Amino acid sequence: MNKRGSRKSLYTNSSGFTLLGTVLVMVITSIIGMTLLNVTSNSLNISSIERDSQSAFYIAEAALTVEMANVKETIHDVYSRTDNEYSFFSTLTSELTGERAPYTNFEQVFGKNPKAIINVEELNEGNPREYKIISTGIIEEERTIEQKFYVEWASKSGVPDMALFVSNNINLAGGGYIKGDIATLSSQPNSITAGGGARVDGKIYVPVGYEKLAVDKPSWMTMVPDAEGKDFGEMPKLPPFPEIPSYRIPDDVIIQKDDWNKSAVIKNGDLLVNDWITNNYTLNMSDNMQFNNIEIKRNNTLNINIGTSDKEIVVKDLNIQNGHINIIGGGGLTIYVTGEMNFGSASSVNKNGKVNKLNIFLKGSNNPKKHKEVKLSGGQVINGSLFAEDADIKFTGGSGFIGNLFTGGKEISVSGGNWTEAPLILAPNADFTLSGGGNIKGSVIARSFAISGGGSLEYVDPQIKEGPISGEQLGSGEVIITKEPLLETN
Repeated sequence: MNKRGSRKSLYTNSSGFTLLGTVLVMVITSIIGMTLLNVTSNSLNISSIERDSQSAFYIAEAALTVEMANVKETIHDVYSRTDNEYSFFSTLTSELTGERAPYTNFEQVFGKNPKAIINVEELNEGNPREYKIISTGIIEEERTIEQKFYVEWASKSGVPDMALFVSNNINLAGGGYIKGDIATLSSQPNSITAGGGARVDGKIYVPVGYEKLAVDKPSWMTMVPDAEGKDFGEMPKLPPFPEIPSYRIPDDVIIQKDDWNKSAVIKNGDLLVNDWITNNYTLNMSDNMQFNNIEIKRNNTLNINIGTSDKEIVVKDLNIQNGHINIIGGGGLTIYVTGEMNFGSASSVNKNGKVNKLNIFLKGSNNPKKHKEVKLSGGQVINGSLFAEDADIKFTGGSGFIGNLFTGGKEISVSGGNWTEAPLILAPNADFTLSGGGNIKGSVIARSFAISGGGSLEYVDPQIKEGPISGEQLGSGEVIITKEPLLETN
């Protein structure tokens, strides 16, 4: 009996242990299962968050790429509609900056509707001008990226928009005043010297890396700013001087007032307006003409009627000792002078006409040791543009010049109360001196420049932008756009 009872008790205990083991296995399995389920759920949740975050980045990147393309289009459009640096950047900043309407033109991602928020900011006011595009992609999660870019205005004529641009030295002295930016390509120490009450109302640019070496001025002189670094490339060059054409010399013309008073106004290829009979003679041009000499004396006037189309005159010597040339008609007149060009007294050419109606080309001397010279003084006025192949220029004594001035000469001097409104003076080989109250409104490009004696140079926006003596002959500039790499900000 006892053996049977013990054996039964053993079986009972064994069954209990088996049940307990089974329950423990089930509990452990459940715990492991729940843990694995939670891990899987969390993993899936993390994967969903990571997926949304990554998608948000791609959305931000795509929107920024589209916006950058739109920005470039806007930049080029504004450049085509503006004529100078100030108006370009004013218009560009107005049209470019600010927050855009949300980008929503995306396909759904796992049933969600993505969008992107774009904002464009201006970061400085220089040239190059710095801007920044900020793009935020949103699809449950948010990712924000940004990209900086730089826009550099370049003159459409290929000429820097500034008062003065030289390849060598600038000397500022004696109360000389410059309104506008100035620059030199020289990397020599003290390439710009200042003293004696000189003043520059603008920026001074020198090659990058030479900012601390370029300007030599007293420490107290605050009216001449410190230099800034900027690379401009090469010095603008003169366009090729044109070939001189050849035309028919007109037949002789005699003006007869009465039986006793007559005078030859055209004789043996000379156009002579030098007495009371020939005064106010009108040369009617149905075609281009050529003369040996044009001579005007005794305060006489020659009227040149060019009609409704452009005309050309080729002349060996243009001598206006005391007289005036008026241009009438709807076209423009080009005068080629192969010999000498001389002015006296208070003579004038096209004084009351439009400046773009007259272009004068003065052929060079073909003698490097003896250049030709163009002098204006004593109230003489030229209202038109001049291209002298190699002539030195000297303007003094209250004379005036209005128009673009190109020369391959070695010296230019403006002094004595002369007034010059020349939107562009291009003399890359010349040492330029402005003194004695001489006043220039325009832009000077020269080898070197010295101002003193109360002279002044004021930059003005070019008015003569087209024609044979204009900035368009130097090649067209183009706005420059550069970008930095993308940067994530969150």
